[in-house]
Amino acid sequence: RLRGRTALLIASASGVQYAIADSTALDRASRRLLERFL
Repeated sequence: RLRGRTALLIASASGVQYAIADSTALDRASRRLLERFL
């Protein structure tokens, strides 16, 4: 889920939730990996 312009909330299949406060602060490799799932 998008939680604003740069914030994300990701839920795994097991129900664990991961909050990313600022997706622009991630390094390039992390952003590319994350883009595959958005």
